[in-house]
Amino acid sequence: MGVRITLIGGPKLDGLDYTEKLTEFIEGNNIKSLAVVLMEVPC
Repeated sequence: MGVRITLIGGPKLDGLDYTEKLTEFIEGNNIKSLAVVLMEVPC
């Protein structure tokens, strides 16, 4: 079984745009699958 890495980001809370950084990470590695989970936090 391959290595699994978990990335957690809170763009709604920290106000940053992760699009460029995530694109760079995905293109620069041998990614075989990707799962995206969206979470809503009641405030």
